[in-house]
Amino acid sequence: MPTILLVRHGETDWNRSGQIMGERPVPLNQAGETQAKRLATLLRNRPVQALYSSPVSRTLQTAEILGAALHVAIQTDRGLTEIGVGQWEGLFWKDLADEIIRRNLYSQPQKARPPGGETLGEVQTRAVAAIERASTAPAADPILVVTH
Repeated sequence: MPTILLVRHGETDWNRSGQIMGERPVPLNQAGETQAKRLATLLRNRPVQALYSSPVSRTLQTAEILGAALHVAIQTDRGLTEIGVGQWEGLFWKDLADEIIRRNLYSQPQKARPPGGETLGEVQTRAVAAIERASTAPAADPILVVTH
């Protein structure tokens, strides 16, 4: 099994303001682009055999910066997508009206489900499956996985 390097996407304006993104196509801000470029510089002398990414735009932007610097093509996998936040998408964490669901998200993360969204347990199942698919490569050079 190869070494897997997990990378979180760079910063967005919505991250900075506390707005819930879900799968919205929110681009990296200048700081996020700089973060991705810095990581590419850190990894530039390290061979990478594959690059997997969530298909959500902010992760793809991060992966594109890394892929260009490392000369590796991007393979997308929906299993790496951000948690489905349903009706919470676009809201601010601080303004969530349903405090019970919000508290349960932290106290019972495997069971709590935003309205129209998915549980962390469901996210875990699909993300683990995506990592397992990525890890079928030979145990040569590391694999980069860009996600949330």
